[in-house]
Amino acid sequence: MTLTFAGEGPTRSVVVEDLRATMCAGDRDVSDGVGTIEGASIHVIGWGGCAGRPQDRAVDVTLTYDPVAGTLGSPGDSSGTFTWTRGAVKPDAFSGTWIATDIDGSSMTLGFGGSGMTRDVSFVDDRTTYCDPVAAFSAVGTGTIGSVLGDGRLIKVSLHGSCAGGASPKDYVEKYKYDYVTDTLVGPLTPLEIGGDPLPQTVTWRRG
Repeated sequence: MTLTFAGEGPTRSVVVEDLRATMCAGDRDVSDGVGTIEGASIHVIGWGGCAGRPQDRAVDVTLTYDPVAGTLGSPGDSSGTFTWTRGAVKPDAFSGTWIATDIDGSSMTLGFGGSGMTRDVSFVDDRTTYCDPVAAFSAVGTGTIGSVLGDGRLIKVSLHGSCAGGASPKDYVEKYKYDYVTDTLVGPLTPLEIGGDPLPQTVTWRRG
């Protein structure tokens, strides 16, 4: 299991992952929420669920920090409590830069900034047929991290962009899926209203 905190100050975003959860029949379980720090404890409230299913299980738990051992303790199963120790920092699915080659051979860059469930997003395609004549296209906006879907997690981005020189402005919404197993992004996905299936022009993004 992994327990990840993000943000600064007395309020943090919290994500808990169990890769082989008993309650999920051995599938992955993911919970996320908001934690409030009080003294040596952090009280976390949020929602959890098995991979590919709605997050329909309420989370309300307090973790206590042991400054001597450098560990966190939290309520566990009937055998007692869980003890969490510091591990290697896991790459954040929606931080940093991702690169991909479009189906037309152009190079694309997708960047995520900030922390928490809402991220700053930037997009650049060095040569897109959307522009007439073909030119570079760039966009900025925000992304909202969404639900767990199968072996990954979704992010829905709302962007405003234009072709080089400011021509052909465009507002659009897209959805991408982060794959926990391969550490890749896939997208854009459609339709947006449901889980999302790959479009014919969907590409795979890798960390830049």
